[in-house]
Amino acid sequence: MADLDFTSLNEVSLPPHCGTMQVLEYFLCGKCSPLQNEDDIFVNEHFAAVVDGATSKSPYRSVDGKTSGKLATTLVKQTIENLKPDVTLSEALESLRQSIYQFYVAHNLLSQVKAQPAQRFTASAVIYSVARQEIWQIGDCQCLINGVLHQNNKLIDELMAAARAAFLEVALSLGEVTLDSLQQHDVGRDFILPFLQRQAILQNHPDPKQPLAFAVLDGFKVDVAKVKVWPVPKDAIIVLASDGYPQLKESLQASEASLEHLLKSDPLCMHEYKSTKGLKVGQKSFDDRAYLKLQV
Repeated sequence: MADLDFTSLNEVSLPPHCGTMQVLEYFLCGKCSPLQNEDDIFVNEHFAAVVDGATSKSPYRSVDGKTSGKLATTLVKQTIENLKPDVTLSEALESLRQSIYQFYVAHNLLSQVKAQPAQRFTASAVIYSVARQEIWQIGDCQCLINGVLHQNNKLIDELMAAARAAFLEVALSLGEVTLDSLQQHDVGRDFILPFLQRQAILQNHPDPKQPLAFAVLDGFKVDVAKVKVWPVPKDAIIVLASDGYPQLKESLQASEASLEHLLKSDPLCMHEYKSTKGLKVGQKSFDDRAYLKLQV
């Protein structure tokens, strides 16, 4: 672990202090490049956040080439920056909803994203409010509070990851593919992609009894009951991170070492850690990743 050097890949620079918060460690790295990275980190004196734009399944691109996931992250980050310091969770959710919704309206996309939920600009976020001394967990970002891990994994993703792994096992057993060929072309991802697009109907689903529904930031109303709220004690050490870290640890070095081990032992993410996607040739990891450690 001592020889692990990843610092040159860091895509962000933060000050050592923001208000009462001390920035202890941080790291941001896209699986392909900074331009394509759909994760981001935000810190000011009132809020700290990690935002994870959903892997784009939409052909939409902005004039400067941003994917829908990248745009969602950008809009969420801009909105957090402008939130009132003492904003409540419900007020914050409405502001975040409005920022994406108004983008749809301004770019004549509203009817399209209503008819085709897979086209929505979608992000997860984990946000720390200094005034409220709370962490708000919206979607599948994760956090540590004084070493205690809090995740918010989606059941539908676990089902799809298992389906992909099963498909790949069969394809390998039949000799249709090799482990090397799958890092060039993931036929398991191809197999589940149609459902990944269809499952978007479940995000922010209005029926509270829908067992597979999940909360995200996508311009539509978020069920506050599906947002996890964690109280944070004074002087706590917290870590906010995207799900690009399969095993979130109390130090960046340990988190990176765990990820490096996984990428070597299970690069397709189909055994130790089942995912809806694996490592492709030329990528730095199977997913974008963001890590922020603070003393609050």
